[in-house]
Amino acid sequence: MATNAAERELVFTSAALDGGGRPLFEVLNTVTFAEHGGQTTQTSTARVVKTTAGVARYLEGMEAGWTQSLERLEAHLAKGARLEEYVTSCS
Repeated sequence: MATNAAERELVFTSAALDGGGRPLFEVLNTVTFAEHGGQTTQTSTARVVKTTAGVARYLEGMEAGWTQSLERLEAHLAKGARLEEYVTSCS
């Protein structure tokens, strides 16, 4: 995982694993945080960099999955909860 403090950018790779623990595909994730008028805007980009056969059905749902996760995070934070509490509840 790498961070760029000047641009407030977080870059990391992630992988979905099959039942045997082998990667089905690998994704390069970039999350950028920017402040605008006292509000923080988050922009996320996920680029698939490696795949194996038969993963198309998983990749088709990737955008919806990210959207649902970010919506849950937004709802959690709107209740005044801390980010650390959200991460702990998801693991």
